[in-house]
Amino acid sequence: KGEVGMGSVFTKNRFINATNDQDFLHHFGIGVQSGVGVGYTLTPFKSKKLGLNFEMQYQLFATRVEVSGIGDDQWRFGSLNLSTGIQF
Repeated sequence: KGEVGMGSVFTKNRFINATNDQDFLHHFGIGVQSGVGVGYTLTPFKSKKLGLNFEMQYQLFATRVEVSGIGDDQWRFGSLNLSTGIQF
């Protein structure tokens, strides 16, 4: 399967700054996400309606991210997702 759409990034990292105070670094971005995946369903059970799903998907994101204290930054990154499931 393939997909194209809007992708988003949101992270919040807590850290201790140079003055030994707790601080947060925020990243928030919206952009384009695309992906491609392949999967297979095994039906080893007596009932063929029951199966085991296996899927691998790669997603590529290109977003404009607002970074607290820095400003806008362009991020481009990918992710590989592996999943299993039960079909019934």
